[in-house]
Amino acid sequence: MRASAAPAASRPFALAPQASCTIEHTFTPYSVQAYYGYAHLTLAGGRVDYGLAGQGNVAYLEIVPSSLSFFPVPAGAISDELTVYLRNTRPVGMVVTRILVLGPDVDAFVRTGGSCPDQTPFPWAAIASCTMTYRFVPDHVGPHSMSVSIYGSGSFGFGLSGDGLPEVPLFVDGFE
Repeated sequence: MRASAAPAASRPFALAPQASCTIEHTFTPYSVQAYYGYAHLTLAGGRVDYGLAGQGNVAYLEIVPSSLSFFPVPAGAISDELTVYLRNTRPVGMVVTRILVLGPDVDAFVRTGGSCPDQTPFPWAAIASCTMTYRFVPDHVGPHSMSVSIYGSGSFGFGLSGDGLPEVPLFVDGFE
């Protein structure tokens, strides 16, 4: 823990009888843990010790739902939109440094909107939330999947999945 007195008064200083003053301290935690310390104030007649305490914290993203599962869609068709909600549940902000999309079928899932920025880096405030909206556009028959990883004060993510169905013929006899 780092503590420093406010630079407004130089040391030593005199305090008139019945007067008061404020001594400010800065807390800069280095990790998620409790911090404890003591400060000592030397007076003409002795010394006063007082405790300092603080809790280190980092941002944490709550993601609801934890994955998006699309209803089966014929190959080449477009699904309805599904939305994932992301919320920083902690009282500290963070900077999102990277959003990484991985998986065998990244082209089958199209981000269509939402309130989360899509360009990184961007700041994410304490207790703030945003959304990401996607559509499923399968390019082949069978299962499709991908994952979205969000990096900031940790690694957070969610998955997307859906099944591509055979194309539906336009005519009953199957000829188009």
